[in-house]
Amino acid sequence: MAEWLSVVMGAVGVSVALNLWMGRDLNWDYFNYHGYAAVSVLQDRLAQDFWSAGVQGYLNPLPFLPFALMQQAGWSSALTASALAAYQSLSLVALYGISRSLTAQAANPRWAAGLMTLLGSVSAVFWSQIGSTFVDASTAPFIMVALWLTVGHPSLAALAAASALAGVATALKLTNVPFAVALVLAGAWRLACLPSQDLGQVLRRVAALAVAALAGFVLFYGWWGWRLTQEFGSPFFPFFNSLFQAPDATLETATYLRYVPQTLSDLLLFPFRMMETRSWVYTEVIAPDLRPALLVLLTPFALLGVARRRAARDSGQAGQAGLAVAPAAALWVFFVIATALWLVTSSNGRYAPPLLLLLGPLLWLTFGVLLGERGARLACALVCTLQAVHAGAAGNPRWAPMPWSHAWLPSGGLPPQLRDEPMLFVTVGRPSDSYLAALVHPQSAFVNPIGVVSLSNDGPGWTRFIALRDGFAGKTQVVFAVNEDDGPAEVQARARAQNLRIDRLGLRMDENQCVKLEFNALSVSDSGKPGSTLGSSMSRPLASCPAAVNLSPDPKLVAGRQMAQTVMDAFEVRCPKLFSPRETQVEGDGQVWSRYYGKFDLFLTIETGVGVILYRQEQQADPVPIGNLKSWRNDVARFECRLPHDGKRGISTLHGGSVLPAHARP
Repeated sequence: MAEWLSVVMGAVGVSVALNLWMGRDLNWDYFNYHGYAAVSVLQDRLAQDFWSAGVQGYLNPLPFLPFALMQQAGWSSALTASALAAYQSLSLVALYGISRSLTAQAANPRWAAGLMTLLGSVSAVFWSQIGSTFVDASTAPFIMVALWLTVGHPSLAALAAASALAGVATALKLTNVPFAVALVLAGAWRLACLPSQDLGQVLRRVAALAVAALAGFVLFYGWWGWRLTQEFGSPFFPFFNSLFQAPDATLETATYLRYVPQTLSDLLLFPFRMMETRSWVYTEVIAPDLRPALLVLLTPFALLGVARRRAARDSGQAGQAGLAVAPAAALWVFFVIATALWLVTSSNGRYAPPLLLLLGPLLWLTFGVLLGERGARLACALVCTLQAVHAGAAGNPRWAPMPWSHAWLPSGGLPPQLRDEPMLFVTVGRPSDSYLAALVHPQSAFVNPIGVVSLSNDGPGWTRFIALRDGFAGKTQVVFAVNEDDGPAEVQARARAQNLRIDRLGLRMDENQCVKLEFNALSVSDSGKPGSTLGSSMSRPLASCPAAVNLSPDPKLVAGRQMAQTVMDAFEVRCPKLFSPRETQVEGDGQVWSRYYGKFDLFLTIETGVGVILYRQEQQADPVPIGNLKSWRNDVARFECRLPHDGKRGISTLHGGSVLPAHARP
């Protein structure tokens, strides 16, 4: 009991302390959908809103319930984050439990398990999410506890409970599917290895694990799937719509492959690129990690060592590091299957806390085979130190570290005309700013028709948008981002520009009646001590302008958009795998037209003033010119279907674009 009490207190204490040091994480996803999910989990908003936070707005909001309840109770941001961090630290407790199962025969199992846990925990990606609104760290304890049961308790009841927990984790976030599949298969392997099992009995028990996983999923997702089915005719709206064919979503669902290796060389280099101190390698933040490359390099030698000992029937050497063979094999089964599925589905480190935590015990297992128990202790301690220094040198791992404040998102409040009566809020931009739903009249409606994924004119969902627009005629506000130092004249100018963008929506703002809103505008006394590791106090200013229905679109804008669509459609036909999903909405203001392709975070743009066609990926410094409007048909025919800058991102793409050949210059 004292051992486990020490482990729990240590995990909670370290997690809360690091969370407080890193600061409040006001990340991009909070503005896009985390804040909205915290509202929708307490209010049934499916019927009154539409596309309020884009695709992510239809994910299961249940994992945001603890955050939502703490916000509703008025907890301070530091207390809220600390409570989240304390719960999320259960992953470390489970990691210690897994490690104890592996080292039951070690000379000093507690020290061995503790070192494994330390080595597994030195992941910048894992710590970046502790105490934040990202729910990947909140669903990880379900996976880690399930794996603990699978590794250490090979009874049918324990394995069924593990499968059920895997189903729960998947229900809370669908990106946990690779781990759920791997857990069921690892449990099946454990059952198959039990003595006195005939094939029929094994198959029946494996089926029981699958049923348990399905039961856990239905228990925590069924309510949300039922509500989505009631409103849209699909339990996973807008995902998997080629199967469910809900009329308000496209049949082609965007697949995001921003990190997925596209070639064999990309795959082989992937664990080594994870060592780089750059962002957007395997996650959005800078999170260098030495451990995957080390595991990849050492595992072949460890396998040779195991094969040699088995060939020599040297059972004494097989347990050289005090390892429990069956639990170790189950852990490897899970890790290999889960990693393979993770690589092909996302390769996004933010979704992979369980895999990153397990690098600790897996490296111990590898070192144990190669060096024995004492050598494993020394090697793991060295790697743990090197990784901690390497990751720590990259700086604060938060997505957007902010000083602590009382409210998670400090606000001066909304003007009464926006707060006291139901209105339609049409948010325009990336992210959706749908968190405003918590501050306005509860019967107000939200829609984000121009955002990460825009609604297409006369496409799926357009009828719903028109019904909202016309139902709130005379009570509509268009919301968009402005600069912190913008005065009334600058806000008015931005509203004029936005009017050109929303012309296709059948709306027009009154540019003279805009109200500037500001969030996260902390005072100097709130901004932390001098020399703090926290980021600057970044405010989030918005403008909200009354809008009226305008059914007379500008013919020049209509013609310009049609021209851009024709050109972009031709590039899509030329390279359908690159420009995907196809035929997304063209956005623009007459001078610049753009289409976004979510598969590779790709923007295809036409600058009509100079007649240049360009493309770039997110986080690329400069776009790459690929043609001009005078010769676009020839330029399409000559275009090579490859990513701009060959997929590189960051500062290396500054002034690195291809030079247009003479025939393609404007």
